Amino acid sequence: TGQIRAGRRSREGQGFADTRRVMLEEAGQTPTLFSQRAVGTTTNTTIGAVVTNGQFDKAQLKKIAALGSNGLVRTIRPVNTTADGDSLYAASVGSVSAELSLTGTIAAYVVEQAIRRAVRQAESMYGVPAYQ
Repeated sequence: TGQIRAGRRSREGQGFADTRRVMLEEAGQTPTLFSQRAVGTTTNTTIGAVVTNGQFDKAQLKKIAALGSNGLVRTIRPVNTTADGDSLYAASVGSVSAELSLTGTIAAYVVEQAIRRAVRQAESMYGVPAYQ
């Protein structure tokens, strides 16, 4: 729906700031990538792994990780900026015959659903409210 479910708090501390909008509105006004006027930290990292029982070589696993990272793009905005350490890895622990593009497409869906689930199940802590 495009609704922000988690992320940087607004300047007022009520609800979330749209980080993309903050970046665009304040472009050229501050030396940092993310404006310090919004409440929160300026760096974020999302790290994940896709593990399959499909038989893939190193180059194919690199492609699966690249395709799987589309799940990050679908759920995190912005993603892969210079302030992030966002990365997704793929590993194979089996010998099942599997098709590369299909596996990568499924990986993207699974990553997307995992992020959504993590946001829904996160609990508030240290005074920072969570989705639930």
